Amino acid sequence: MFQLSLNEILIITQHLTLQEYFQLRIAVTTDLPLVPTLYPEPFFDSVKNNKLPYWNFIQLNTEYVQNWNLLAFRLTKELQLPAVKQHLQRISNSCKLNIIEYGSGDTTSLMLLESMDTDLAESLTVCCQYGYIESVKYLLSRDIDPTWNRNKPIRVAARFNHLQIVQLLLENPKVNPSDCDNEILQDAASGGRYEIVDLLMKDGRVDPSFPNDQPILIAAQKLNFRIVDLLLDDPRVDPSSHNNFLIAICSTYGKASLVERLMKDSRVSPSPGSTEALINAAKNGHLHIVKLLLADENVNPSAQANEALIAASGDGHIEIVKELVAHPKFRLGAFDFDNASDSALFFGHADVVQYLRERFVKE
Repeated sequence: MFQLSLNEILIITQHLTLQEYFQLRIAVTTDLPLVPTLYPEPFFDSVKNNKLPYWNFIQLNTEYVQNWNLLAFRLTKELQLPAVKQHLQRISNSCKLNIIEYGSGDTTSLMLLESMDTDLAESLTVCCQYGYIESVKYLLSRDIDPTWNRNKPIRVAARFNHLQIVQLLLENPKVNPSDCDNEILQDAASGGRYEIVDLLMKDGRVDPSFPNDQPILIAAQKLNFRIVDLLLDDPRVDPSSHNNFLIAICSTYGKASLVERLMKDSRVSPSPGSTEALINAAKNGHLHIVKLLLADENVNPSAQANEALIAASGDGHIEIVKELVAHPKFRLGAFDFDNASDSALFFGHADVVQYLRERFVKE
């Protein structure tokens, strides 16, 4: 193991905080001694004057190069030590990107990398990820390609919800916000990032229905109903796609305003061969939605062996039971009656059992 004198360690660590020093000690090697003081005044001038024998210390373990980058960046930026710059020129490109992260994306670190002929396209992506908008502006002013790796900078900025950076990149005509099968919109819809979805909806390069109405499907699956409502504003979005999944899930979670909006769309059918929307609303006690659905002439309250009635009975939603029974298309056979009343009885809903018997059992 490479050994350092106590003086050398004191020189190296005097510009680190106590927390940073212990992080280095744990990550790199426990052979580093515990330093009693991190700010030994006698050594400051020698560091500042570039008489510092720490070169091998920085190079010691490439396995922990991220930690060394932190140290190297701090010393390079604050003290302008040529030896550190030589070290940075030797490390891999991926490690150089850590300098941006550790430097909070300031332009000093970017100019340092630029002076080493580093490909800054990936650096732009890192700045987009961490929200370093001033660095993004600087890199764009240096004509760094914002479409690198299939428009990864804007895809990353959107994923990490950096709205201002997304806006900035959208102003560039080279950027394609719908690249990678509309990944940005799908990802924002999934993550509930309303402002980014709204921003993309206003961009003519984005088709919110592509591919196969996945954005609105994903938003609904993730229960981001505000985004569902926003996506419905675009006529290209088909609310009946995926076998009318949208009205079914909105009914399940009691989103009455959305159900009402969907019912007014001629493309939507609440009963495309099944009554999932009605069953879900009945089971979860959403009386208003049950009424909305029953108002559609295509909805059969007794479909699928009166599953809606059985679901409402088992959960004790007596008002929904009454609403279903009162519908002119309602039909109840003996087998379905037994299932509904048994379900209500099993879960202790005596009022539902009594109502069903009074309504259907003849003396």
